[in-house]
This record gives sequence, structure tokens and C-alpha cells, in this order.
Amino acid sequence: MDSLGDSHFDLHPDEFFRPQGALNDPSIPAPSDEDIFTTRHGHADFDRFLLTESPEAFAQFSRWKDRMRAREPVSMTDTVVIAQTDGFAAWRMPFEPRYPLEALPESTEAHLHTIKRATFPLFAQMLEQSNSFHLSLEKELTPINGLGYARTFVCTLLQVDGQEVAGNAPDKLCVKIFDDSYGEVSDIHSRPLWMQLFHTATELIQREENTYTRLRHAWGSALPWYYGAHSFTDIYGRNFYGILMEFVPHVEQDIKQFKVHDMLFEFYNTPTSAKQTGAPIR
Repeated sequence: MDSLGDSHFDLHPDEFFRPQGALNDPSIPAPSDEDIFTTRHGHADFDRFLLTESPEAFAQFSRWKDRMRAREPVSMTDTVVIAQTDGFAAWRMPFEPRYPLEALPESTEAHLHTIKRATFPLFAQMLEQSNSFHLSLEKELTPINGLGYARTFVCTLLQVDGQEVAGNAPDKLCVKIFDDSYGEVSDIHSRPLWMQLFHTATELIQREENTYTRLRHAWGSALPWYYGAHSFTDIYGRNFYGILMEFVPHVEQDIKQFKVHDMLFEFYNTPTSAKQTGAPIR
């Protein structure tokens, strides 16, 4: 990559595409809004080609999206979700990078090893070989504002295949559950390549899982321990896909201990003064 030069920005041509397909037979009536509202639950239920080529189809999708985003988000804290182990397998698409990853410097490898947190190999093996497990959702880490594609919770593992696992698993875990029905989609008239910003829940999970897979060497140090992508059913009977990770408690850092230099940036999660006007980290 060094040979490309600092000013070279390499874009994968396959990332910019126009969906292929065919318009619906005009002699067949389009589904009514009521049919769409009743039968469509996520972005994957819509035809990308129609959304791109048919203004009527996109307008109907927009009405569906407005209806979905207007719903009051359901509280999921203090509830139990049932997971089907590796229930995301049918959607898995291994990542194939265009360029090989270079080996990390020995000093970096040594640092990652030094800061590595406790692992639970028996738990990871038990979970991998299981059919199902139950999680108790305790605290939501993402605000319930109806605008996101995912919700993240601190949780406790209650049982695996009907058996309690006390003492054999981490005290706390973190689960990220994806639901694109609340996610914001740009207006087709404002972005000519709006389809590049049209995401489905399964695509977002594919990206996260592939990232964790490629960065396996950093699990338990720079990244949480990763425990796979699964399907989940909540107490309301809704089905989602999501990923299970180690929960890493927040640790306060005194910024004064870091040496300030030209390449150091300071970000504020919640700007509270005139000097803190940067956009919040999301």
C-alpha cells in the first residue's frame, strides 16, 4: 500500500453499483400500503431494484419507513431473550480483502498480550457446541431514540441448552441486536447514490463479524472477546439477529497523563460548552 502514495484513495469499484432486476408487470396491481405495512418487517423485504427505478415503489417504502420510525421503541431491559446458537449461519459471507494484512510489529503484539483480559475457553467451547441459550438483558447502552440500526445491552447468561452455567461463564456479557426498521434512510432525491447508504441488518452484522474475524488477534485486548452471531427471539415474539461479546466496563482515563502533540485529537461525547462544539461520537 505504501507504493500507492499518500494522496491515492483506492475505492473498490464493486462498492458502487446499480441494482439489477426488472420492473413489475404493470397489469398486476401493486400491493396496497396496508399489505406493505403488515407483511414487511425490515429492509431485506424490499426489492432494491424497484426502490431505485420506481418512484412509486420508493414512495411506498418511504411511507412504510415513516410508520416504522414513528413507533414507540419497546423497552427490552429486564427481559429474557432466547438465542439460537449460530442462527446467523445462513447469512454468513466470509470477507475476502483485496490486500493481505501485514504482520503487527513485535512491540504491538507484546502490548496486546500484556493487556489481554481473562478468557473463558470452556465457556466459549460450550457455547459453540450448544443449540440455544438464554440471556437476561439488564442495561441498555444505546439510547432508545428510534433512529439507530442496533441496540446494545449488558446481559447475563442464564442457561445454555437448559443448563445453568454459573461459574463457567463471564459475570456479564454484551449483546448487540440489529433492527433496520428504525434506521434512517436518505431521501432518494438528495443522494444520487443513495443505495450505497441503504443497509440491511444482515449486511451490518456481516461487516461486524468479518471485522472481528480478521482482528481475532486483538480479542480480549483492544477488542472484546467475540462469541459469535446468533438469532434471538424476545418476549414479544419478535425475531432478530445479533452478536454476542465480552462486556468491558468503562474505565475513566486522566487525559493529563498523555503527552499532547500535533496528531492528538480530543473528542467529546456530549458537548457542554462553547469550546466543545465537535460532533458527538456515534
